[in-house]
Amino acid sequence: MVMNCFIYILLCINFIQNVVCYNKRILSNDPDHVETRFNQLEQRIQSLASQLAQNDNQMIQMENTIHGLSTRLAEKDKEVLALQNITHILTETNAQKDKLILQLSSNVTALQFEERRIAFHARMSTDKTHLAAFATVKFETIVTNEGQAYSPVTGVFTCPQDGTYSFSWTLITLAGNWCNTEFVVDGNTIAYTHDEANSSTDHKASSQSAVVLLKKGNKTWIRAHGSEGRRCYPKWSSYSGFKV
Repeated sequence: MVMNCFIYILLCINFIQNVVCYNKRILSNDPDHVETRFNQLEQRIQSLASQLAQNDNQMIQMENTIHGLSTRLAEKDKEVLALQNITHILTETNAQKDKLILQLSSNVTALQFEERRIAFHARMSTDKTHLAAFATVKFETIVTNEGQAYSPVTGVFTCPQDGTYSFSWTLITLAGNWCNTEFVVDGNTIAYTHDEANSSTDHKASSQSAVVLLKKGNKTWIRAHGSEGRRCYPKWSSYSGFKV
């Protein structure tokens, strides 16, 4: 725009020079005509000056417009940067949300696994005679063992999760024998049975139960009370327990 104005001014100067030369040629011939031409030239110069002023105003307006556009562009750049920051934050938030959902799903799965049913029932499969002092009474035949917490090999129930548990056991003693037992948790006696068949013909049965609060890893079992375990008869003797 500035270059166009400069060219325009040069053309005006050239025009004025041509007019002056022309007027010089006719100056000696017609003074009135010369005055008229000078008046016209003055008007022409004023018109050119007015147009130049208008062009200057237009240039100022254009500069103001460009400045305004630059300001708006800078504001748009700030808005774009803010949107990029928001997008980054949302991306991180979504990633954290996905991680949290995955963790919650894992926790739910773990809880479902932990809250599985725990119950067992086992029968004595072999005759137990002359049990050693505090010997574990084993019930080898598994009927139910949900959660696989009871071991028929050791006769020990290992608590798989915290909670309240109910246990019961029944023992049969043949005529002329006795069998006193106790229910223990980690070696601590909780309950007892006394079974003594004095008659030579009658068998005796004893049953007992216990409800205990256990922690994961606690162990429970049935054992002979001291050395008083002369004979326990199988099949009708059993041991069971479950999580309440």
